[in-house]
Amino acid sequence: MSQANVGHNLGRNDPCWCGSGQKYKKCHLPSDLARGNVRTLAAGSAVPVALTGAKAIATPSAGSAIQRTLRAALEHHQASRLTDAERLYRDVLRQDPRNTDALNLLGVVVSQGGRKEEAIDLMRRAIALRPNFPGAYSNLGQALKELDRLDEAETALRRAIALQRDLAEAHHNLGNVMLARQRNQEAADCYRAAVKHRPGYAQAWYNLGQAMRALEQKEEAIACYRTAINLQPSYAPPCNNLGLLLHEMGRTDEAVTFARRAVAGQPDDAESQNNLGVILQAQGNLEEAAEHYRRAVSLRKPYAEAWSNLGGVARMRGELHEAVECCGKAIELAPESPDPYHNLGIALSDLGDHDRALASFDRALEIKPTSSLFHWSRALALLLGGDFAQGWEEYEWRWRCAELKPSRPLFAEPEWDGSDPSGKTILLYAEQGLGDSIQFVRYASEVAARGARVVVGCHALLRSLLTKVEGVSDTWADGEPRPPIDAQLPLLSLPRVLGTRLDTIPARISYLRAEPLRVQHWKERLATTSGRRKVGLVWAGNRQHQNDRNRSTTLASFGRLAEATDTTFVSLQKGEPAVEAARPPAGMTLLDWGAELNDFSDTAALLEALDLVITVDTSVAHLAGALGRPVWTLLPFSPDWRWLLNRDDSPWYPTMRLFRQPGVGDWPTVMSRVADALRAT
Repeated sequence: MSQANVGHNLGRNDPCWCGSGQKYKKCHLPSDLARGNVRTLAAGSAVPVALTGAKAIATPSAGSAIQRTLRAALEHHQASRLTDAERLYRDVLRQDPRNTDALNLLGVVVSQGGRKEEAIDLMRRAIALRPNFPGAYSNLGQALKELDRLDEAETALRRAIALQRDLAEAHHNLGNVMLARQRNQEAADCYRAAVKHRPGYAQAWYNLGQAMRALEQKEEAIACYRTAINLQPSYAPPCNNLGLLLHEMGRTDEAVTFARRAVAGQPDDAESQNNLGVILQAQGNLEEAAEHYRRAVSLRKPYAEAWSNLGGVARMRGELHEAVECCGKAIELAPESPDPYHNLGIALSDLGDHDRALASFDRALEIKPTSSLFHWSRALALLLGGDFAQGWEEYEWRWRCAELKPSRPLFAEPEWDGSDPSGKTILLYAEQGLGDSIQFVRYASEVAARGARVVVGCHALLRSLLTKVEGVSDTWADGEPRPPIDAQLPLLSLPRVLGTRLDTIPARISYLRAEPLRVQHWKERLATTSGRRKVGLVWAGNRQHQNDRNRSTTLASFGRLAEATDTTFVSLQKGEPAVEAARPPAGMTLLDWGAELNDFSDTAALLEALDLVITVDTSVAHLAGALGRPVWTLLPFSPDWRWLLNRDDSPWYPTMRLFRQPGVGDWPTVMSRVADALRAT
């Protein structure tokens, strides 16, 4: 298994962009007030399923002029021709001012047009003339709910249900009130009653999904959304929210399908365009995501979230100045929204504008001081700038940051706080990627020197290697019985507990050791090859790493190195990119022994037998540095925090030399400098 492709790396200098996908929409307004989801459907776009109180007039008796007018009004209403419907309802009332059907339905029309107070007055007039009119009570309740007069709304809706127990719309509208009050279980009960009385009630199924989502019953929510969609395939809100929920659950391909259906159903809705962009971005389809973000900002001019998201795509495509401009536009539109400041900070950090990046993170935290994501991004910026005093403290926010999906083991034993550990057994456990484990296991000897017995918890691939670290008494791999301990601490919390500063990094050369017999094996193999100098190469890391697009390159980009004479190169590459070793650049002698490297002990032994290692920022760089081998690490323009800024050495690894991109994506210049250095050695 590959040391370059194992492990989740929270230590990356790639703060999470605040993707502003519109979260789950407010409950869809009922058919009785068919204005649709106010943040999803255009006004009047939903065809009323049942205009409450209209059943008796749907088939009026022939010869009645008023009934014929009322029926024509209803037909206009059901077709969402609201102006025509209102005109005819008023014609009826001019002929018959006490016509309760016309009063009720005119109230629905004017409510759909946003004239809630007028609607309430019309519905109350209908009720005054017909006190036992359940449909008018139901519509009145929903109109009151839209004005946040929730107590009055609940009273009206409960009266409607008391008058007609099987009135599905009233149960549905009462569910909307309960959902607005965050009484989610009661809302769910109301929606269930609605679909019991009308199984084909798509809007009630959708809102039942909303209630299930609020109750964190995701699979039930998915089932409800699907039912609503099956009942009404062109119904966009459940497509939209199903897409968002599937995206949240990591089912991105499914999510895209439903997000596309939402956009097809309401192409002029900015929220749906933005949401599709968010999901496409997660899928890695950056160009199409950008298209939908641009569509969103064209549909809704003051749309800060979509501008911020457009900046995120620009950043991922390496268009950093455009990213800064987009975030600036988002800040201009929403100066009190924290996310654009955070995203601006990330883009500025990528551009190397360290001070302005920190200022942006600070501004985001002024607005939202409890955001773990913002603290995390600030931590990385502080550490990158060498401010370890503040940086390690902020780094502890990683455990609260849901975007990083941290997995912290549960221990009964307390965390070690740096107090005297004499006579105690301390577990120092890996939490992140393999490279991080290699880098920070150096602290085991520090803890042991204070009198502790140290157990290191690590990935099985590292176990045989880390057992040989000075001060490590035992190792433990996940899934095995854990040895008895007195206290525990994650490896990357040790610098904070031990007070590490830039000038106090424990940087002992060669704190890892390879097995002599394995080293001898590789030396004998290399002795049979041509070339005075033996150089190992790694050109790509784990593709799941969030910053892999910047830190990895291709074997072809190493072509300039073939100019170095009397040199044999050895591929240390693992994973999918290893196939490139079969086609080395012209003139390069490359041995492909990667398939023989089964764990880190194998790799460590081969590194010991080489004269030099040239690698992008992967765990192999850490391994070579920890072994004290000469290693040249090739860094993107915006490097991981541990490599700091503006230096070509590393305080973590005395035998390491850093080659930095002078501009975003500029690997050719890096390779030119590496080739020159290689020829000079």
